[in-house]
Amino acid sequence: RDLASSLGNYEKLINCSAAIQEACTTPNKSYNATTAAKITLCTAAMEDYRIEVAKCIDLKDSKDATTQCACWAKAKAEMDNIKKLKCATKDDQKEVTQNKKACIKVFGDCKKMEDESVELVYTCMNDHSMALINQTAESLHSGPMKDTAKSLSEAEEKAKQIIS
Repeated sequence: RDLASSLGNYEKLINCSAAIQEACTTPNKSYNATTAAKITLCTAAMEDYRIEVAKCIDLKDSKDATTQCACWAKAKAEMDNIKKLKCATKDDQKEVTQNKKACIKVFGDCKKMEDESVELVYTCMNDHSMALINQTAESLHSGPMKDTAKSLSEAEEKAKQIIS
C-alpha cells in the first residue's frame, strides 16, 4: 500500500463519523411530525377496513343479503376514507429504502477502511517502530552516539593512513 492511498484513507476515516451521521439521518421531508401523524391515522384507517372486511367475510354464509350488502357498503366507506386520506405510501417507502441503502453503503465503506487501517498500523509498527518501543531514552540516545563514534574512529584511521 502506498503512502498517498494510506493518507487518503486516513482523511476519510477522520470524517467517517460525520459522513455516517449525514447519510443515516432521515431527512425531515421523509419523516417528521406530520408524516408520523399521517402514518398513525392511515394505520388506524387500514385496521378499521381490515376488521370490517373480516366481519363481512364471516357473514358469507348468512342468508340475510341486506346485512351482507350493508357490511360491504361499510367496508367500502372505510376504503373511501383510506383513499381520502391519501394513504398510498409506496413513494415514501422507496425514498426511505434509498436512504437506508445510502446509510449502509457509507457505514460499510468506513468499516472496510477501518479494517484496512489495522493492517497498515501493523505494517508500520513492524517496519519502523517495534525496535524502538521498549527502549529507554538513554538507549535511544546511545545508539546514534555509538554510530557517530564509530564513524569518527574510521575517519581517524583513514587520516592516519594518509599521513603515513
